[in-house]
Amino acid sequence: MPRKTYRAFDSSPLWGTPVKVDPLRAPALAERLLTLADLASCYAEELIGPDDEECTVMGYCLGAGFALALAEAVSCRIPVTKVVLLDPAELSREQCQIVLNRLAGGRDTDPDAPDIRDIPADQAFSLGTAHLKTRLDETLANLPDAARAELLRMNTSWFGFVLASATAELPRLDVDLRSVFSRDVQGSGFIPLSDGVDRLDVPASEFFSALCGSDLVAALR
Repeated sequence: MPRKTYRAFDSSPLWGTPVKVDPLRAPALAERLLTLADLASCYAEELIGPDDEECTVMGYCLGAGFALALAEAVSCRIPVTKVVLLDPAELSREQCQIVLNRLAGGRDTDPDAPDIRDIPADQAFSLGTAHLKTRLDETLANLPDAARAELLRMNTSWFGFVLASATAELPRLDVDLRSVFSRDVQGSGFIPLSDGVDRLDVPASEFFSALCGSDLVAALR
């Protein structure tokens, strides 16, 4: 995925004080394949404060599908007034294979990696994570066990999230959904779900700086 700079976005006073959600921190993500709905349910309860009456959900890049799942889960408790997807990106199963190869060996191709492109997602997760563990044990045998276990957890969580995102069915929500794209991202699967689509003629690396300086900000709040 193209590199993005979030600093301007994070520091903008226009967003108030957002609550950030990192789905990769879910402990179970490294243990078994979770759906995006599973992940969303892990966070929906704790995100809602006792005084919250409504909320806006925002997601970017590969987190766009998770943002939709989170909005669906949160809307069962309080109204979601708007969903905003920033440079929403999709992954194919072919790209999941590349992610696995890179995690295991740092390259796009890995002749020893299992072919996970056309098998059920839970089987792909099982085979993929076993391969990651084998590679770590082979290449980092001198690393302390705790450090190797943490690295495996991080790699497995990322692989599981990528696989969940690639195989998820995006929910259609009864809420105002806006998508904003840089010129580097197509995001075609999110366009039919969106009530409004905007594009900024900037590369992904400049996306958030350009967004915070544009007239779009007021419409997205």
